[in-house]
Amino acid sequence: MSREESDKSAKVRRPPKLPVITHAFLNDLKYEKNEEFSLPIVKTIGKVAASSEKLQDGLNTDSPMDGSELKMPKKEEVHTVQAKETIHYLWNQPCLMIVFDEGDTNSARHHLVESLHNPFAANSVATVVIQEGLAEPFMERTVHRMRRLNPAIAQHPAYMGTLTRLKYLKGKIYTGDPKLVPSSATPMVVSDFTHGHIANGPTGVITMHTFRTIREAFQMHRKEIKTPFKSVSIWNKRVSSVYDIVGMTPYGIILINCYNVDLGPVMPLVQAQRNAARVVNGYHYETFSIKKKRKIVVFPVGTIIN
Repeated sequence: MSREESDKSAKVRRPPKLPVITHAFLNDLKYEKNEEFSLPIVKTIGKVAASSEKLQDGLNTDSPMDGSELKMPKKEEVHTVQAKETIHYLWNQPCLMIVFDEGDTNSARHHLVESLHNPFAANSVATVVIQEGLAEPFMERTVHRMRRLNPAIAQHPAYMGTLTRLKYLKGKIYTGDPKLVPSSATPMVVSDFTHGHIANGPTGVITMHTFRTIREAFQMHRKEIKTPFKSVSIWNKRVSSVYDIVGMTPYGIILINCYNVDLGPVMPLVQAQRNAARVVNGYHYETFSIKKKRKIVVFPVGTIIN
């Protein structure tokens, strides 16, 4: 072999061996817990003022105008009003997730598990609505991915209050494997109860409801009336009409087959009140006004829209 041929042979590199992607692999996607976490937004009402008592001793040396006897003054008690400091925990742009049996359940579950371990973060899923026949197998795989919560979350008053409240609610609760996850620090999915049943703000858990028809799915917000959803994430293989969906949901941000997408590319159009669409980084962004309400629709370019 000549030197020139030897040099060419040395430059030839074999491509790396790619892993074989099987059906079992897709149904058992590994979840690596992210150690980053967020805590609820805090709103404080009222101030604490200490009460005090003032005593005035001695005689009143001023002579009475009517010639009556001098009187010992009474002890004067001066109390300041003690206002209680009230702490409220606020929602941070929660998301409603709707999962159809023909949707990409593996991707939907991945994002749901992220929210379970960081429930107070911005845009975290607060409620998941699952098509009836899919609920049990979907939740079985979700439970398998539950890990112990960060101590800052598990020891937060909002989460601890939820644990106390759930002791009195007779509902089905999905928790992590008790051999791996302690009951005092487990992610939870609470079935058939709303956040309003549990607390007046963020609860640190995800509520779950089931549906049969597409119309029933998009009316679930009526159950969770006290949860101020900022967006809805819809997982379905085929969407008959994106505009029908927009008409069914009251939320301004509709994410189809995606979750927590950067809305930066569409915000200039929103601020300019323009009805327009653009494709950026593989996502279709569209904004328009319907019934005098501004809507944002986002979906991956590969999503089938009929």
